[in-house]
Amino acid sequence: MARLAGVNVPSSKRLVIALTYILGIGKKYANDICSTVSIDKNKRVNDLTEDEIIKISPNLNSFKKLSDNGVIVTAPGKSVDFVSRFFAPNLGINEDPVTGSAHCALIPYWSKRLNKFDMVAHQLSQRKGEIFCSYYNERVGISGNAVTYLKGELSIS
Repeated sequence: MARLAGVNVPSSKRLVIALTYILGIGKKYANDICSTVSIDKNKRVNDLTEDEIIKISPNLNSFKKLSDNGVIVTAPGKSVDFVSRFFAPNLGINEDPVTGSAHCALIPYWSKRLNKFDMVAHQLSQRKGEIFCSYYNERVGISGNAVTYLKGELSIS
């Protein structure tokens, strides 16, 4: 059993069926999602690979119809514990280079799946990022190198 988006999904289910579990949507919409992210709809949930995550080339205009927030795709890594990508075109971020909030959701999932508390992950965006992850039951730990993108002052009255 995999836990995706807060929903238990049988690991042996095809992606198109798993999406109907997760999102409560019909098969046509689930097929559209698989098509948009260029993943075989007949692939099993636990069978996605790092190479498939790398090859995802979403139609971002179609992606905007899928989620108001964002979409995370993930798979076991070849040289790290797991890999991911995060797309959020409706938030003005076509693909986020490294997403801490996405890893807050991914860390508990991968910790349980791999039976590990300390893990290393790669986010496979164009810029790429390495994330050191720890799971402490109710809390997660995330560390790695960061890039400063904004400096300023905030005054709260």
